[in-house]
Amino acid sequence: MPSSSFPPPEQGASLGDMLAAARRAQGRSRQEIARATGIGAEKIAAIESGELHRLPYRVFARGFVRLYAREVGVDEEEVLRRFAAEWQGDTTALVPPDSKAKGISVTAGCLVALLAAGIWFYLALTGGSGRDSDRQPKEQWRESSLPAPPAPIDEPRLPTPMEPPAAAPPDGAPVTPPAE
Repeated sequence: MPSSSFPPPEQGASLGDMLAAARRAQGRSRQEIARATGIGAEKIAAIESGELHRLPYRVFARGFVRLYAREVGVDEEEVLRRFAAEWQGDTTALVPPDSKAKGISVTAGCLVALLAAGIWFYLALTGGSGRDSDRQPKEQWRESSLPAPPAPIDEPRLPTPMEPPAAAPPDGAPVTPPAE
Protein backbone atom coordinates (compact mmCIF):
# COMPACT_ATOMS: atom_id res chain seq x y z
CA MET A 1 0.00 0.00 0.00
CA PRO A 2 1.96 3.01 -1.21
CA SER A 3 1.71 6.10 0.88
CA SER A 4 0.80 9.31 -0.91
CA SER A 5 2.33 11.38 1.91
CA PHE A 6 5.79 9.91 1.33
CA PRO A 7 7.76 11.67 -1.42
CA PRO A 8 8.93 9.55 -4.36
CA PRO A 9 12.35 7.96 -3.81
CA GLU A 10 15.43 9.69 -5.09
CA GLN A 11 16.87 8.23 -8.29
CA GLY A 12 20.29 7.50 -6.77
CA ALA A 13 19.02 6.22 -3.41
CA SER A 14 19.66 2.58 -2.60
CA LEU A 15 16.96 0.21 -1.45
CA GLY A 16 18.12 0.48 2.17
CA ASP A 17 18.33 4.27 2.06
CA MET A 18 14.81 4.46 0.65
CA LEU A 19 13.31 2.22 3.35
CA ALA A 20 15.28 3.87 6.18
CA ALA A 21 14.14 7.33 5.02
CA ALA A 22 10.51 6.17 5.00
CA ARG A 23 10.86 4.71 8.49
CA ARG A 24 12.47 7.88 9.86
CA ALA A 25 9.80 10.06 8.21
CA GLN A 26 7.22 8.16 10.25
CA GLY A 27 9.30 8.60 13.42
CA ARG A 28 9.59 4.84 13.97
CA SER A 29 12.54 2.80 15.25
CA ARG A 30 13.94 -0.39 13.77
CA GLN A 31 12.57 -2.30 16.75
CA GLU A 32 9.06 -1.01 16.03
CA ILE A 33 9.33 -2.15 12.41
CA ALA A 34 10.72 -5.50 13.58
CA ARG A 35 7.78 -6.03 15.94
CA ALA A 36 5.21 -4.99 13.34
CA THR A 37 6.63 -7.20 10.56
CA GLY A 38 8.10 -10.11 12.48
CA ILE A 39 11.47 -9.49 10.82
CA GLY A 40 14.42 -9.46 13.20
CA ALA A 41 15.93 -6.05 14.00
CA GLU A 42 19.34 -7.28 12.79
CA LYS A 43 17.80 -8.12 9.41
CA ILE A 44 16.16 -4.67 9.24
CA ALA A 45 19.58 -3.14 9.91
CA ALA A 46 21.15 -5.31 7.16
CA ILE A 47 18.51 -4.17 4.65
CA GLU A 48 18.96 -0.52 5.55
CA SER A 49 22.75 -0.69 5.35
CA GLY A 50 22.64 -2.47 1.98
CA GLU A 51 24.28 -5.63 3.38
CA LEU A 52 21.91 -8.03 1.68
CA HIS A 53 24.51 -10.82 1.97
CA ARG A 54 23.67 -10.96 5.70
CA LEU A 55 20.14 -12.09 4.87
CA PRO A 56 19.21 -15.74 4.40
CA TYR A 57 18.14 -17.22 1.05
CA ARG A 58 17.05 -14.83 -1.67
CA VAL A 59 13.39 -15.80 -1.46
CA PHE A 60 13.29 -14.90 2.25
CA ALA A 61 15.25 -11.69 1.72
CA ARG A 62 12.77 -10.66 -1.01
CA GLY A 63 9.88 -11.33 1.37
CA PHE A 64 11.53 -9.32 4.15
CA VAL A 65 12.04 -6.35 1.83
CA ARG A 66 8.43 -6.55 0.60
CA LEU A 67 7.06 -6.68 4.19
CA TYR A 68 9.27 -3.77 5.24
CA ALA A 69 8.12 -1.68 2.26
CA ARG A 70 4.47 -2.47 2.98
CA GLU A 71 4.88 -1.50 6.66
CA VAL A 72 6.47 1.88 5.95
CA GLY A 73 4.17 2.63 2.99
CA VAL A 74 6.67 2.51 0.12
CA ASP A 75 5.65 1.19 -3.32
CA GLU A 76 6.40 -2.54 -3.17
CA GLU A 77 6.99 -2.88 -6.92
CA GLU A 78 9.64 -0.15 -6.88
CA VAL A 79 11.30 -1.74 -3.84
CA LEU A 80 11.34 -5.16 -5.53
CA ARG A 81 12.88 -3.68 -8.71
CA ARG A 82 15.65 -2.10 -6.62
CA PHE A 83 16.06 -5.33 -4.68
CA ALA A 84 16.58 -7.28 -7.92
CA ALA A 85 19.10 -4.72 -9.16
CA GLU A 86 21.09 -4.71 -5.90
CA TRP A 87 20.96 -8.47 -5.44
CA GLN A 88 21.99 -9.21 -9.02
CA GLY A 89 25.38 -10.88 -9.23
CA ASP A 90 25.61 -11.38 -5.46
CA THR A 91 25.78 -15.18 -5.40
CA THR A 92 27.24 -15.36 -1.89
CA ALA A 93 23.83 -14.51 -0.46
CA LEU A 94 22.19 -17.51 -2.12
CA VAL A 95 23.16 -19.60 0.90
CA PRO A 96 22.83 -18.65 4.56
CA PRO A 97 25.94 -17.01 6.06
CA ASP A 98 28.53 -19.49 7.32
CA SER A 99 26.60 -22.53 6.06
CA LYS A 100 29.62 -23.74 4.08
CA ALA A 101 31.83 -23.48 7.15
CA LYS A 102 29.25 -25.30 9.26
CA GLY A 103 29.02 -28.07 6.66
CA ILE A 104 32.78 -28.50 6.64
CA SER A 105 33.00 -28.61 10.44
CA VAL A 106 30.19 -31.18 10.66
CA THR A 107 31.89 -33.35 8.04
CA ALA A 108 35.24 -33.06 9.82
CA GLY A 109 33.61 -33.95 13.15
CA CYS A 110 32.00 -37.05 11.64
CA LEU A 111 35.33 -38.15 10.16
CA VAL A 112 37.11 -37.71 13.49
CA ALA A 113 34.39 -39.72 15.27
CA LEU A 114 34.61 -42.47 12.65
CA LEU A 115 38.40 -42.61 12.95
CA ALA A 116 38.18 -42.80 16.77
CA ALA A 117 35.63 -45.62 16.56
CA GLY A 118 37.88 -47.51 14.12
CA ILE A 119 40.90 -47.19 16.41
CA TRP A 120 38.87 -48.31 19.41
CA PHE A 121 37.53 -51.32 17.48
CA TYR A 122 41.02 -52.28 16.28
CA LEU A 123 42.48 -52.06 19.78
CA ALA A 124 39.59 -54.07 21.20
CA LEU A 125 40.26 -56.86 18.69
CA THR A 126 44.03 -56.89 19.20
CA GLY A 127 43.85 -56.79 22.97
CA GLY A 128 45.13 -53.24 23.33
CA SER A 129 48.33 -53.76 21.38
CA GLY A 130 48.86 -53.41 17.68
CA ARG A 131 51.71 -55.96 17.54
CA ASP A 132 51.09 -59.61 16.66
CA SER A 133 53.99 -60.83 18.85
CA ASP A 134 52.23 -59.59 21.99
CA ARG A 135 49.06 -61.52 21.30
CA GLN A 136 48.33 -64.93 22.74
CA PRO A 137 47.51 -67.80 20.41
CA LYS A 138 43.86 -67.84 19.43
CA GLU A 139 42.92 -70.96 21.42
CA GLN A 140 44.77 -69.82 24.53
CA TRP A 141 43.14 -66.40 24.33
CA ARG A 142 39.73 -67.98 24.14
CA GLU A 143 40.35 -70.24 27.12
CA SER A 144 41.84 -67.53 29.30
CA SER A 145 39.18 -65.00 28.48
CA LEU A 146 36.16 -67.22 29.04
CA PRO A 147 34.65 -67.54 32.48
CA ALA A 148 34.88 -70.88 34.24
CA PRO A 149 31.94 -73.17 33.54
CA PRO A 150 29.47 -73.50 36.36
CA ALA A 151 29.86 -76.41 38.78
CA PRO A 152 27.68 -79.41 38.00
CA ILE A 153 24.45 -79.50 39.86
CA ASP A 154 23.87 -82.58 42.01
CA GLU A 155 20.65 -84.36 41.32
CA PRO A 156 18.25 -83.68 44.12
CA ARG A 157 17.70 -86.61 46.39
CA LEU A 158 14.19 -87.80 46.46
CA PRO A 159 12.80 -89.34 49.58
CA THR A 160 12.73 -93.13 49.60
CA PRO A 161 9.31 -94.51 48.99
CA MET A 162 7.47 -95.81 51.99
CA GLU A 163 6.47 -99.39 52.32
CA PRO A 164 2.98 -100.03 51.15
CA PRO A 165 0.53 -100.33 53.95
CA ALA A 166 -0.32 -103.82 55.08
CA ALA A 167 -3.59 -105.17 54.00
CA ALA A 168 -6.37 -103.89 56.07
CA PRO A 169 -7.55 -106.34 58.75
CA PRO A 170 -10.98 -107.75 58.36
CA ASP A 171 -13.73 -105.90 60.08
CA GLY A 172 -13.68 -106.09 63.77
CA ALA A 173 -10.09 -107.36 63.99
CA PRO A 174 -7.74 -105.48 66.30
CA VAL A 175 -5.24 -103.16 64.51
CA THR A 176 -1.66 -103.64 65.57
CA PRO A 177 0.96 -101.07 64.80
CA PRO A 178 3.79 -102.21 62.53
CA ALA A 179 7.00 -103.14 64.18
CA GLU A 180 9.83 -100.76 63.87
